Amino acid sequence: MVEQIKQAYLDYKKESARQPYQDYNTDIEKYTIYSTESDSVVHINKEETPYSKKGLKNIREGLGDVAGVIKRRLVNTLRSEQRRRWSYVKERGKIDSRRLHHALNGTSNLIYKQRSDAKRLDVAINVGIDLSGSMSGEPIELATQMALALGDVLSSLNIPYSVFGYSTGELPPGAQEGFSRFGSLWIRVFKDFSEPWSKGALNVCDMPKHIQMNALEGEALRFGVQQLINQPKSRKVMFLFSDGEVYPGYYRDWE
Repeated sequence: MVEQIKQAYLDYKKESARQPYQDYNTDIEKYTIYSTESDSVVHINKEETPYSKKGLKNIREGLGDVAGVIKRRLVNTLRSEQRRRWSYVKERGKIDSRRLHHALNGTSNLIYKQRSDAKRLDVAINVGIDLSGSMSGEPIELATQMALALGDVLSSLNIPYSVFGYSTGELPPGAQEGFSRFGSLWIRVFKDFSEPWSKGALNVCDMPKHIQMNALEGEALRFGVQQLINQPKSRKVMFLFSDGEVYPGYYRDWE
């Protein structure tokens, strides 16, 4: 079967006049989609069971000390943005004892300090993860651990957070390979912005079971940004984790 697919693909390359797939997405006006009929966006809803909770616990324990250090540093960094700070060398406010000598010497009357308001973490974060076949094994395991570690931190800070996976699904009926994208876009949402992290974390643990075919980074990025636009936050951050090259087709390049 593999040899038949390989031969069919090689025959197609000889007959087709299109450019190699590496050049597909260099110009957005030339990016053509055969059909969106078979595109799918599905929310994963894993049932909470003793088994699923144990799996989540095992993954968290497997993160080890390195992940714990990263989590603590990230928490400290983000929380530092929320702390109130002092502004110095002011004409009024609370006396700064370290500058009293300027008043005694008559060199300056700027001997006060003022407390600044704490910054709000007015931000929403969306994470897209490549679920193409090349992510099987260690790459998707690491991506799952990353998503869990990040989710634990953001949840503790009450920062809105979403995780989705992307790949390609089955070919639409009558698909023609001459288009830039002739396969179907496949999106799976493991945690949306409104969902509690206790539920979303269980779904994220299930991510390695959802490996598919190829990768559509451009359209996955557009999906993620569209979700962020709807969030009532002043700052919006999008992460996209992938291990390789964009391939919007269906079969892999055997050469």
